Formats: sequence, structure tokens, C-alpha cells
Amino acid sequence: MVGRIAKLPMPFWKLHNWNGYLALGVAVFHPTILLFSSTAKFKIGDLLLPLNSPGQRLYNNLGALTFYSFLFVVTTSYFRPQLRYRPWKNCTMWLMARAALMYVHGTLIDPNLKNLQPIFWTAKKVLVEVCFLIVVAASIWRWRYGTEKQRFIAAKAAGKAI
Repeated sequence: MVGRIAKLPMPFWKLHNWNGYLALGVAVFHPTILLFSSTAKFKIGDLLLPLNSPGQRLYNNLGALTFYSFLFVVTTSYFRPQLRYRPWKNCTMWLMARAALMYVHGTLIDPNLKNLQPIFWTAKKVLVEVCFLIVVAASIWRWRYGTEKQRFIAAKAAGKAI
């Protein structure tokens, strides 16, 4: 079926939204487990605003900044019908930069919070790196598809489309 999109059992945007809610839930759970660590010594304030966090302040702040930016995207997505499409699109336009913050946080932070140099070939770090490459590839594909679609619409409006 060239040129046609198969009918999905669940609309794509519902799946996309629920995936965003799931990711936000994981992002909330991820730092929360630090409260129960006897060695991390994090307090609730260190999670909400890690300016004086017990260790690796820069990477913890990158993680917090990432969390708050994703929270902003999910919140604006929830209110998208009221915001209308174009203002909402402007709010979420820099999502790739936000994702880059997350990958820097995930790649450079020491999982044991002991300020050790990162080891880039451990399983956890490789997973983060592969996810980053997938997001970059998907973003490039989307950018190219979007521009081709815009060219097709422009050609169709001009009566030159086949």
C-alpha cells in the first residue's frame, strides 16, 4: 500500500501521549529512589533543586533541568487543544536539545555518585548511547519527511504534483 497509512488499532497520538506519561513517571521515580539510599544522602530539596546536592552537582542539575523541561512539554501537550497547534509546537520545538541534556546527564554521571570518571562501555551507558543514536536518527528522518511533505503540499497547491 504505497502512499497509504495502515489503520492502527490505537490512534498514534494516544500511544504517543501515553508513552510521554510513562516516561514522565519514570523520570519522577528515577531520582526518588535516591531518598532511600543510605550512601547517597539526598534530601527532597536536593531532588527538587539540586544546587547543593551531595555529589556531582553539574550532572544532577542537568538531570533536574531535563526533568523540568520534559514536565513542561507534557503539561503543554495536555493543554494543546486550548493552546492551539502553532503555539504548542513552538513550546515543544526544542525537544531534541532537552533530550541532549538527558543523554549528557545519563552518560557522564557516576551511577554510584562517587565522582568517578565515566566508563562509556558499561551496559547502562551503552543503552543510553544507543537510545541517543536512535533519537538522532529518528529526528533526522522526521526532519527529512517533514520537508518532503511540505514540498509535496506546495507542489500540489501549484498543480505540479503527480
